[in-house]
Amino acid sequence: MEEEFGPPRATYLIARLDRGVRVLIDAAVRRHGLSTPQYTAMSVIARRAGLSSAQLARRAFVTPQAMHTIVADLTAAGLIVRTPSPSHAKVLHTTLSARGRELLQACDKDVDAIEKWLLSALGAVQLDEFRAALGALVTRLSVHDAPPSVERSVRPTGMAPRA
Repeated sequence: MEEEFGPPRATYLIARLDRGVRVLIDAAVRRHGLSTPQYTAMSVIARRAGLSSAQLARRAFVTPQAMHTIVADLTAAGLIVRTPSPSHAKVLHTTLSARGRELLQACDKDVDAIEKWLLSALGAVQLDEFRAALGALVTRLSVHDAPPSVERSVRPTGMAPRA
């Protein structure tokens, strides 16, 4: 059958990889009492402290409504702290609490082990090329033009319409 239709699409392989990695990360962070979206949000907060909830939602690949719930749950658990923005009283900036940093480090240790195991299938040169290729694809998704075959109303998360 592969001869008739050719090798699997790259997008299919990317999706399979994403889903497989997601299953592994789900199991790893669940052991620490987090969901993958919560872990992702905490990871983003650790690297980009002070983001608003809307900015955090875009970077964590969830809707603003879902991020509202995630932030509320993480705040209630004492894992993040929200403080008013000095420039906008209604905007709350988010940072990890000491307990949140500790939990994130424990999760990161497990996720690092998953990544190390997975990427050990590649040699050093392949790994460098793989990272470069992934970076190029992520950059491509962030451009303002939608792919030619996709209607303007359908955009990957984080893509804004051209001004």
